[in-house]
Amino acid sequence: MTNNQKKILSTPIAIALCVLAIGSIFKIMHWPFGFELKLTSLIAIGVLYAIRYGFKKSKNIKDSAKAIMVLSWVLLSVFAIYKMNNLVYVRIILEVSGSTWLALEVWDIIRKKPKSERANFPQLIGMLITIAHVIFKTQHWPYAGPMLVLSLIALILLAIGFILDSKELKKEYL
Repeated sequence: MTNNQKKILSTPIAIALCVLAIGSIFKIMHWPFGFELKLTSLIAIGVLYAIRYGFKKSKNIKDSAKAIMVLSWVLLSVFAIYKMNNLVYVRIILEVSGSTWLALEVWDIIRKKPKSERANFPQLIGMLITIAHVIFKTQHWPYAGPMLVLSLIALILLAIGFILDSKELKKEYL
């Protein structure tokens, strides 16, 4: 995948992530079009990320784990919108692939790989906050609501990470 192709796909993914956060806020506030914004952005994220992964020339374990994580998260989220929550196997796939991807990202940071070969720090923080929100919500612990707001902010940080990553790659190759 060339740098230009990566940028072409990263920006719409980042925009779809921001629309997902906005749709979630609309849904929480019971404003109109929250459902439509969330569903459309989730489908866009799944399709765009699958295309991005398909065009990638060299794929490693971390890339495969991230692709499986993103696609299972999209599938689980779409089914959750339609109140189909008994998808235990999809949830297990999401948790295993997400944990694998997160462990490999932390390992890359520890090994101090060059910036272009590892995730941006906002992406990592966003992922950790989202995981914390899921744990709080699942365990019915207090402060799950504020954790939801933090996870939405984390989603926006994830989108910013995608945008920054594409700008850094553009500077590197120009």
